[in-house]
Amino acid sequence: MIMKVVALFVLVTVVALLPFLNWLARKRNQLTRDDVAAAIDAFLSDTGSRYDRDDFTSRPINDPALDAIRMRCLGLPEELPSHTPHQYCSDAGFAVLRSYVVELRHG
Repeated sequence: MIMKVVALFVLVTVVALLPFLNWLARKRNQLTRDDVAAAIDAFLSDTGSRYDRDDFTSRPINDPALDAIRMRCLGLPEELPSHTPHQYCSDAGFAVLRSYVVELRHG
């Protein structure tokens, strides 16, 4: 009897949380051009925390143009791989990142 009550409680709790979990899974970043430039610049200057890059690259951005930049940043290690161990991407990849900062801040 107690097992049935516990199972029912768990089921009701999970069902009640489903709409919230669905909303949370679809939530996107509301980042601006300045936010994206600051995130990339923090990575380039090594001033952010070690999780900042993952936070930036792991959640889609509402603005399609900014999300395209996010996706390109995410793919740079494969597109322009580094020949130096533990370096995110090649020098050409870092040039791409610097160009995005300039474009976002001045373009």
